[in-house]
Amino acid sequence: MEEIEENVTNETVCKAACGIRRMLNDSVSVFWLTFFHHVMPHVDILFNQLQERKTEPAQVTTAIDNFEKCIVDLRNKIDDIINEAKSICTEPQANKRRRLNNSSHDHRGEALEVCDNIVNSANDRFQFKDHLVAASLFSPNILENTVVSLLMTSWKLPAWLIPNEKTVV
Repeated sequence: MEEIEENVTNETVCKAACGIRRMLNDSVSVFWLTFFHHVMPHVDILFNQLQERKTEPAQVTTAIDNFEKCIVDLRNKIDDIINEAKSICTEPQANKRRRLNNSSHDHRGEALEVCDNIVNSANDRFQFKDHLVAASLFSPNILENTVVSLLMTSWKLPAWLIPNEKTVV
């Protein structure tokens, strides 16, 4: 960004580069980029698992449980994420603008709240996943196998056990 600021003569481009450089050196921005750098792979994995064409209800439950476990693990490792963000940040401590909420304690509390919100949202959104069990009963493969097995068992049953029109009252 510094090269762009020095070499480009267009004032708009220089201002944009300066703004991006400041944002990437800002401790708050670096913290949230680092935090979501750890969160988003788990979101992506959950999304890909739920978007599979043939997903069993047990797989959905397992995927959601694994996602929640990973987010809780991140929540427990939040101090490591804060330290990682501090090691990345190159912002000098004395800034022209004073910020009231720039301490790592505030980052910690906000990040813990975000983790809790993610877990609660996942629980709320996937609370009604039991209908997938009923929907799987109507899957073409399962339905076909069920019909075939019913036909096979009906051939094996003695004729007196199979109801017909004469015996039905």
